Amino acid sequence: MKLIASEQGIYLLFKPLVKTEAIIVHQDQVVAAGSYEKLSTMPGISEETVFKKPLGPGFVDSHLHLDSLGFEALTKELHGRNIPSILEELKHYSRKIGEWKISGRLNPIYLEEGRMPVRSEIDKYLGNDPVLIVHQSGHVGVLNTLGVERALTILGNSEGLDVETGYIYESSLWKLLAHIRSQAGEGELAEAFSKGFEILQSNGVSAIGLAGIRLKELEALLEFYKREKVAVRTYAYVLVDELINKREELRKVLSQEYPRGLSVRGIKILIDGALGPRTALLRNDYSDAPGVRGMCNVSMDTIKEALKFSEENGLQLAMHAIGDAALDIALDALKSSANPGVHRIEHASLVRDDQLEPIKALKPIIVVQPRFILSDKWILSRVGQGRIRWVYRFKTLSRITTLVLSTDSPVEPVAPFETIYAAITRGLRDGIEYGYDHSSEALSILEALDSYTRGGAYALRDERLGCLLPGCYGDIVEYSEDPLKVKNIGEIRNINARLVSS
Repeated sequence: MKLIASEQGIYLLFKPLVKTEAIIVHQDQVVAAGSYEKLSTMPGISEETVFKKPLGPGFVDSHLHLDSLGFEALTKELHGRNIPSILEELKHYSRKIGEWKISGRLNPIYLEEGRMPVRSEIDKYLGNDPVLIVHQSGHVGVLNTLGVERALTILGNSEGLDVETGYIYESSLWKLLAHIRSQAGEGELAEAFSKGFEILQSNGVSAIGLAGIRLKELEALLEFYKREKVAVRTYAYVLVDELINKREELRKVLSQEYPRGLSVRGIKILIDGALGPRTALLRNDYSDAPGVRGMCNVSMDTIKEALKFSEENGLQLAMHAIGDAALDIALDALKSSANPGVHRIEHASLVRDDQLEPIKALKPIIVVQPRFILSDKWILSRVGQGRIRWVYRFKTLSRITTLVLSTDSPVEPVAPFETIYAAITRGLRDGIEYGYDHSSEALSILEALDSYTRGGAYALRDERLGCLLPGCYGDIVEYSEDPLKVKNIGEIRNINARLVSS
């Protein structure tokens, strides 16, 4: 048994707040908690570690993309200020998967042009290989001419592909990305997984929800877990396309025996897109694009089929719904569920007042990404002044259902205290002027910590996560300073966390 103590104390739970001096961990589980004086005299202690910094439970990031996180960390970031400089960088430093040149995700808000490049611009710099540049949101990308030609062959049609600009949207982009990543060898996937886990561990994340994985990647991850000692627990959500197209193969995958730390938790379905590229589904037009209301990626029949399969197989359905109209579809689908509170709604970025009552009645788990507040600087122009108070309604949602914090990494950085900072400040310290219009939706530091630990445990349906009480996993994080003793709220984002025991 291991005795672990801290000179500044150990947080066992944040809501209610429980703190102690020491804990004992045995075979991956906390078996005792209390004073150092009492626990240090217990028989059977084989190892003792006393930390100088405060400790707490591992963070649970229930919505991210491990392979993308790893691949993009292994790909040189683009730092150019305009499209020509970005493309010049890409020409010399881009990573290849098979024949494809792939960039890290690009946020056009930081470019002088304020937009993604188009096909003809990429051709001037990169014409000999198919090229794909993915928008920061992951819901739109852009191809060069050779990339467009390859995409038409791979997809079989031009649906979701603007041949003139090279822009490729939503499900068509995801199908193309799946094809490209299928060309990655086992070694490349393993390298991406390894890098992703390294980043997570160094940021104090002890458990993750894979928000959409294909069966081939899941099989590669399974082999990785069998070969390597992995400190991070992984709960996978398989993309609904695999259910529709490979049902029997999926059944076999579900019946497999998995190693410690890896399991399949559910089915992921993307109802709409993202607000940035205006593909999130809204009930009314985008304020800066009259006549545009976004895209619906899936039929209600497919959602209900996925819901039925999930409930028959003891799984969760995780529904991506950013726009308010997409949220309508998700809530309507859950009305036919025998146990709607088991299932998840991802993002819920725009929630109307009339949607609060059905959310309260159905009580789905709502998994949000507070860092979007700081990144989505254009959101007022997208939704307008009349809808801005419906954006990222964390406090309101936390009062009527289970609210869970996550990152959607690599869309947003993994760093937990960056996410917590966004949840409690709402952008008011970062020049987000419209933050005053919804400042009442800010969470307290304790609420944010709880939603990022125990909330994540609830989202992943594993009550042993996100706490250090006896019976919980011994996943311990060391903080660079005590988050509950920071005097200046702006300093929260500067706290570092690292996983020290798992």
